Amino acid sequence: MPLRSLWLLTVLGLALGLLFVACDNSTVVPRCLRSNCSGCCDDNGDCQPGSNVAACGSQALICQVCAPGQDCLEGECITRGTGGGLGGNMGGGPGGGAGGGGIITLPDGGPLCGPSNCQGCCENNTCHGGNIHSACGKMGVACSACALTQACVIGQCDSPPCQGCKDQSGTCQTGNTTAACGSAGNACAQCTGGTQVCNGFSCVATPSCSSANCPGCCQNNTCVTQQNDFTCGVNGAACVGCLPGDACQLGICAPPYDAGSGPCGSWNCEGCCEPDGTCRGGNAILACGKRGEACQVCLICIDRLCVL
Repeated sequence: MPLRSLWLLTVLGLALGLLFVACDNSTVVPRCLRSNCSGCCDDNGDCQPGSNVAACGSQALICQVCAPGQDCLEGECITRGTGGGLGGNMGGGPGGGAGGGGIITLPDGGPLCGPSNCQGCCENNTCHGGNIHSACGKMGVACSACALTQACVIGQCDSPPCQGCKDQSGTCQTGNTTAACGSAGNACAQCTGGTQVCNGFSCVATPSCSSANCPGCCQNNTCVTQQNDFTCGVNGAACVGCLPGDACQLGICAPPYDAGSGPCGSWNCEGCCEPDGTCRGGNAILACGKRGEACQVCLICIDRLCVL
């Protein structure tokens, strides 16, 4: 075969292969848009037919779940009628009483859409179910479109429920602060400063300072962790002032180490010795020991001995 013919066959084969790859878009999933979906879009972004009570909708809007007792007709959740009226049988005439709010267009020259023949909302003499975002209403009022931050709930545009509490202006707050405490959309309560805190969305008394919540010492029911020689203590004990000549060392009043008396040991330290030679009182959980032993870290220190 001539070289030129072989070259042309090679180029043609490559072009056909690229064309096949370009056309093979079976793995590409298009976005759910009005241009490609006449039903509704589910939470995964997939287009659904929009005629199921568990996924009802049209025009590529978000699928709705119909309430018990409702049917999905033409992309709207409508209440089932009790017979003969506009909603009792979606193909029935206008003369059977108040309808269930389905999509019904009243005949020209007939009664206008209103409370007497539409349980949903009216638009251009058409009765809509009234339970979708773009056409919300009930009892024959004019349909209205809900705001982006709202949802149509039983024929009424409403904001999502407030999980916290509402302040004086009606604004929803988180409900877990001292200044605005509460839940379930109730009015916010202001906890009394100093004696109450907001715990579990309720104002409760400030817990007493104790060993259960204070690693330092307690003074006026307040836990003191930054201690000095005037407020010294550990494990929730009452703060004390050290005697003259003593210093607060890890929550224990003890004589300071005298570098002039030689290395820290049993001859000059009744507590325990730190690696740098500092003498500690020996009764602190971070420095427990006696008679100049090396300081130990333990959960409970009693009489300069680690209990646990």
